Amino acid sequence: INGSRDLKFEYIKDSSLDSQSVIILLNHNTANGITNVDIIFKNINMTQFMAGINSKSYENFYDGNLSGRLNLNFNKLGRIIDSTLDLNIGAGSFEVDLPYSKQDIHNIEDAYFSVSYISSEEQVDINEIQIKHDDFSVKTKGVIQLNYDGSGKISTFDANLSGLSLFKNGQQIVNNGNVIVNVDPANNEINFQKLDGDLSEGQLSMREEVLANNKEIEIMIENSNVENVKELFSLVNENKITNWFSQNVYTGSIDELTLNRMTDREGNSSVDMRMEFRDSEFSYYKGHPKISDGSGAITLNDGKIFAEIFNGNLILEKGLASITQTSGEINIIGEKSIASFDINAECELNVCVDYLTYLGINPEKLKSVESRISGNANIATNVEFLTATGPSFGEDLKANIEVEQFSFRLDNENVFISPLAVFQIENSKISSSGEFNISGIQSKFDILADISSIEPKLEIAIEAQPSPTELSILQPALANYITGLGRIPTEVNIVLPLSDIDNLDINSFDKVSITSDLTNVSILYPFFRNAKLTNERAEVRFIVDKPTNDGVAKYKIEYDAESIVFELELRRSFNSLTNNWDLVDFEVLNLSSDDISDAQVIGYVENNILMADVIAKEADLSGFIQENLFSRERDDNNILKNLPNMRLNIVNIDKVIGNNREIGLLSGEIIVQNKKLNRMQLDGFFSQDTSKRIEVKYTLQEEDLPADLGVNTADAGAFLGFLGLYQNGFNGNLQLRATGPNINNMSGEVFIENIDIYNDKYLARLFVESSPSELIDINRVQFDSRARYRIIDETLLIDGAELFGQNVKFQLSGQLNNETGTLKLPGTYCPEYELNASFGTIPIFGPVLTGGDDNCMFSLPFQIARESWGENTLLIVNPTGLLAPGIFRDAFDYD
Repeated sequence: INGSRDLKFEYIKDSSLDSQSVIILLNHNTANGITNVDIIFKNINMTQFMAGINSKSYENFYDGNLSGRLNLNFNKLGRIIDSTLDLNIGAGSFEVDLPYSKQDIHNIEDAYFSVSYISSEEQVDINEIQIKHDDFSVKTKGVIQLNYDGSGKISTFDANLSGLSLFKNGQQIVNNGNVIVNVDPANNEINFQKLDGDLSEGQLSMREEVLANNKEIEIMIENSNVENVKELFSLVNENKITNWFSQNVYTGSIDELTLNRMTDREGNSSVDMRMEFRDSEFSYYKGHPKISDGSGAITLNDGKIFAEIFNGNLILEKGLASITQTSGEINIIGEKSIASFDINAECELNVCVDYLTYLGINPEKLKSVESRISGNANIATNVEFLTATGPSFGEDLKANIEVEQFSFRLDNENVFISPLAVFQIENSKISSSGEFNISGIQSKFDILADISSIEPKLEIAIEAQPSPTELSILQPALANYITGLGRIPTEVNIVLPLSDIDNLDINSFDKVSITSDLTNVSILYPFFRNAKLTNERAEVRFIVDKPTNDGVAKYKIEYDAESIVFELELRRSFNSLTNNWDLVDFEVLNLSSDDISDAQVIGYVENNILMADVIAKEADLSGFIQENLFSRERDDNNILKNLPNMRLNIVNIDKVIGNNREIGLLSGEIIVQNKKLNRMQLDGFFSQDTSKRIEVKYTLQEEDLPADLGVNTADAGAFLGFLGLYQNGFNGNLQLRATGPNINNMSGEVFIENIDIYNDKYLARLFVESSPSELIDINRVQFDSRARYRIIDETLLIDGAELFGQNVKFQLSGQLNNETGTLKLPGTYCPEYELNASFGTIPIFGPVLTGGDDNCMFSLPFQIARESWGENTLLIVNPTGLLAPGIFRDAFDYD
């Protein structure tokens, strides 16, 4: 050029602005033998430019335009000493496998390369690389190490890049990265061997290794977060792992994430990942409750997801469940995924129940329970199910729940409290055992709930040993009957529908059975004179069956003791107006005791009055007569005070035993009203002889009208013997009439005709000494008697009593104070005869007024006197019988 040693080559395709052009300048320095080549090119398309050149190295390398400047220096031998390249890459596309992109073909928007080469260093310095392609922006620099083949040609080269920054859509992915890339120009391959760099939070390390049959990529992320990991996963093709992570992991810190991807020659790949995390929020799968503040590790491998949760919170509708040492596995098979979990959690009990509803228990079946329970629970659960459908309660679920301070509210007043209850769930059943306290009574319980069926059931077994005092807390009415220092071993079995637990009531149960051993306590039986003493055998069983379709519930009580046995069955119906269960009817079967045998009582309630029919084989009233008719101690706890308004129809009692005589075929009616005897009408026969009838009538009139008592019998002697007043009388007619405000304030008369007295030793002695002129047989005497008496509170007044026999007559009057025992009874013997017999042996009034047959009177005038109860009874003038207090004082109710 211009006569110099410079050479210029210039190629311009056309005159357009985008025309391809190449300018080559060559300069040879003769002094040093260096030849400089300076190539300036513009809009060169490699595909078009190299057309016709038989080289696969440039085939489909890049379809965009290249512009730039290449400067080279050659020595005399034609070797390159150094070179520089500034390359601008225009818009176009190229095909290469990049580790941060899911695409194989990439579209470049703009790129710039600046490199330099010094042969003595055998490396290429990358001064700057800037690439914008697709949504990415890459910037880096570094060094290229050249690799030569056997012929001395460059076969491959390794690019060591530093300061790498990678952006996607303007958001930084990697910063300060160091990259090692192997480039094989002959095969058009770019292999990333190593990448280390900083994420927006944390560090990234990636290794790639090409093996004989596959290629392995390992990615490690440390001290990062979920957002960064999702950004990285968005760069690559979707797989089971990336999909699971993107859909189920929401926030959190990633302490370490390791991902390995293995790709074979056919392009098949497998991926596994392990992630250690903390303070994270995620779900195992879609539909699973979120876990917050979680720490642990998750491993994804070969279509399986393994999870270990060291701690975290399970977010449920009713609160948080604290998770500890929980593990799980999700096995992804085709389109299905099967989950298996071992879960340990701590939570309030109602929250745990909420979790059980997620684990497959129908929430409607537990809805009624949640409002009644409380406590702090520890759950250990094993469950396996299809994630698409979620758990189903049954074989899928096994759980163990420990509840501290467990409480179950029966109603507003009664609450079960257990310091530690253990619940086990398996095969559609929930079982539990432990100890609980209700109203101060410590007990053991076992529970079995089967909630797999349409109508779930709950079975409860309770063992307790309450004391009489503790039992009276639950049932105050029992305090008057059960006493002692012993314990009452009790077993309770309950079957009830869980669906109706909101209306918890003994009558809503399917079945209730209560068995108690009463051996170690004392029992006072109402109606009966005998009582059960401590250490005497006794057992009671209480059974309630499920109400029938017509709303009637059946109860059964079985009582078996040494001194009394009976069965009680009663039925109750629900009253929707009062919201209570009303008594329909009842039946007492096989009642036998020391007082009664083979008795049956059948009854019902009408207008709040208990109506009952009574049938019995035998009834013994001797003890009742002795303790209630002639007791010297006032009975303020009368036997009627705990009775309801009732009407007893005595259908028949074959035999009624008194003190010394019996009444057969007794029938009649007894009415109790306002805890008082209101009416009584009894009819029977002495000695099964229909000619010796006895009738007793008692009526308590309403308002201010007097009470009325009447007794008629055709065997006065048997009546006196039955009451224990006099045992030597037989036959005779007796009439008794009395009226007054009540049984403690009455006045009346007694008439006896033709009573026969047999073998009375006191009368025989009297008659021997007095020698009545008309008395033929002193061992058999017939008398008539009449007496007027009044009862005023505690005082019995004898206004006049007369006894007539064959030339025998007695008269007496006086009073007895039943409270103090003061007695003063003056009397006279018939003027024709001397008083020479025991006054205490006089039929009827002797034993009544003196209290026994040993008191006698032998002189006239006479007086029987006593200062108080416990003092000796004195007979002034001659010994005579003492008069006993009140014949009927305690026979009936009194004020």
